Amino acid sequence: MKSIKLTTSIYAVIGLLFFSGCVSMKQYKDLEYERSVLMAEKLNREQRLGEMMERVNVLSQDTANSGNSYREIYNRYSDLIKTSTSNTTQLNQALQQNKTQLQKTEKTLQQRENELQQKERALAAREQLVKELQESIKRKEEAERSLMVNLQGALEGFSRDDLQIERKNGRVYVSMSDKLLFKPGDTQLDPQGKFALAKVANVVNTNPNIEVMIEGHTDNMPISNAIYKDNWDLSVYRATSIVRILTKEYGVSPRRVIAAGRGEHQAKADNEVLQGRTVNRRTEIILMPHLDEVYSIIQSNGR
Repeated sequence: MKSIKLTTSIYAVIGLLFFSGCVSMKQYKDLEYERSVLMAEKLNREQRLGEMMERVNVLSQDTANSGNSYREIYNRYSDLIKTSTSNTTQLNQALQQNKTQLQKTEKTLQQRENELQQKERALAAREQLVKELQESIKRKEEAERSLMVNLQGALEGFSRDDLQIERKNGRVYVSMSDKLLFKPGDTQLDPQGKFALAKVANVVNTNPNIEVMIEGHTDNMPISNAIYKDNWDLSVYRATSIVRILTKEYGVSPRRVIAAGRGEHQAKADNEVLQGRTVNRRTEIILMPHLDEVYSIIQSNGR
């Protein structure tokens, strides 16, 4: 704008000088030259201004593009922050849940371990109980075998038809026939029977850890008289008569002896034939080793 005003002023001066007739040709040419220089300068400045405007436009566009890029990047950054925050929250929640589940699992495992230890202790206790019982039973069986050997030695010489010894159900049975002990239908012992009882009593007295049960047995032939009402009576009387001899004559403690009558109700043979009835008329002396040790082991482990 300044150059335009200057050019206008020059033209105005030239015009005044020209019209006033005071301007020479040389001055006129100088003025023209100056005007052309100014014009050239004006064009140059206008060109530079145009270039600067173009640069301004380019810069403005670049600035706009940069702003758009910045906003896009910022938005993406904001989204990433939000996503990261959400993921972090979810991760923390998952970690907390896993921690809680892990604690529950550890507690469950500890409980199961405690239960397993209790079961192991119980199993060890049972194994110890079984071991003690096995040892006790073994000692009991050894005592039974020893008792049987002693009885066989003491009663050697008696006929098998009159006297038999056997082990069964943890007991030793000495079975004596009626023929050896009693006269038919009587409860008085025969001398040979008393001799056999003396041998049994000697074994009993040297083995204090056994109890003795005397069982009387009959056949199924009915009996009824002024003394015995039936076979029950006869079997009981015969058992008690043997108990009296063992305790009063041979020194067996009454606390160790039991008398029982079975009548004809535990027959060993067929009562329909003579031979079977002969076998069934018998007295059994049952020697029972004490089970106190076994009971003591069971009770001590049951508490």
